[in-house]
Amino acid sequence: MSARSLVSTGDLGDAEVDGIVRAGVGFAAGARRRPLEGRVVGIYFSKTSTRTRTAFSSGALRLGAGIVTFGPGDLQTNTGESWEDTGRVFAGMLDVMVMRTAGDPAQMRAWAADSLAVVNAMSAEEHPTQALTDLTTLMQHFGRVDGLRVLYVGEGNNTATSLALALTRYPRYGSPAAYPAGVRAAGDHP
Repeated sequence: MSARSLVSTGDLGDAEVDGIVRAGVGFAAGARRRPLEGRVVGIYFSKTSTRTRTAFSSGALRLGAGIVTFGPGDLQTNTGESWEDTGRVFAGMLDVMVMRTAGDPAQMRAWAADSLAVVNAMSAEEHPTQALTDLTTLMQHFGRVDGLRVLYVGEGNNTATSLALALTRYPRYGSPAAYPAGVRAAGDHP
């Protein structure tokens, strides 16, 4: 991938996760910057959505971007054009594509292969933007994420996977005090 994309939580380093969370807290506190001024954000949702689609659309607009939305019936992939060709077209016209497919993330990576920044708004495997939003909420409420004990109640799905992966970026997450020095609980990130 040539452009910076977020298809998986693993695409971000520890400092990047923390930086995004802290920036989110700043925006939620009323910071009124427009870092996407003059940019064009594509929003492709092949599955229905109320909150995620509205959040990405309104967020892009508030940050200064223009948006172009697509649904599954809007693309030439329906007439045989390949995902790769569609990605090349988008790379020439858009600055970033937000995608929600509930499908294989390989589709997102195919579009990202041609210098198109792709943001995963949900795939079959992960929902990294929801995890970043959850971490931002924890940071807002507790003033930190590191050292918190988090109980997830819900389906063991793409959202749970992403949250678990994101929480491991904070070294003291999930390490009970009972562990001897130097020993970490499964899933702890050094």
